Amino acid sequence: MIQGVFTYLEKYGWYTLIAAALVFVIYQKYLSDKLQEYQQNRELEKQKKDDDAQRDKHRKKLEEVRRKQQEEYDAEVAREKERQKALEEERKKEKLERLNKEDGDGNVLFDALNFVNEQVGSKKVVIFSKSWCPYSRKAKQVLLGVYRVDQKDYKVIELDEMETGDLIQDALQRVTGGRSVPRVFVNGQFIGGGDDTERLHKENKMAGLLKDAGVQFLEGN
Repeated sequence: MIQGVFTYLEKYGWYTLIAAALVFVIYQKYLSDKLQEYQQNRELEKQKKDDDAQRDKHRKKLEEVRRKQQEEYDAEVAREKERQKALEEERKKEKLERLNKEDGDGNVLFDALNFVNEQVGSKKVVIFSKSWCPYSRKAKQVLLGVYRVDQKDYKVIELDEMETGDLIQDALQRVTGGRSVPRVFVNGQFIGGGDDTERLHKENKMAGLLKDAGVQFLEGN
């Protein structure tokens, strides 16, 4: 066998050497850089995947922390709302007890329901309002701005400026079925809130309603 190898080398040795040299040159010139680039790209891709996985893990961890913080915040907000609601109810209860307690002659100091009925009957147009309420402003704009109801025919009662405002709203709920403002009355009849007042105007029904009640207002609206 060894003799055969020597025979082969004697016969084909130079060819083999040249072929090996060519393969080496081709490898060095064309394949080596490509293989190195391919290997580097694979390593970079692997590193990118690892980095993405780390970032995703970090993102999920942050999201979990934020979710827990949001849940804690929402729970605290809910507890605070409950505390404020309880305090408001307690204040209303104390105010009711204070305002409705009897004086020395056994007379009730404030009767919210009687107050509402008296006010509704005192003018042809009565608006129970709150000065900051946009719906109250809407009702007042229609009746006092658009129709310019005569001053002697209307009354506006700003509940937020009265100590007994909450009690009056409770009484209004008994009378009208709702305690939100505004509560608008024409000729002693409840016609609704801000949207209802605006709707009656847009449907061209407000003028007739005011005329039937004998209200003096600016014609041509």
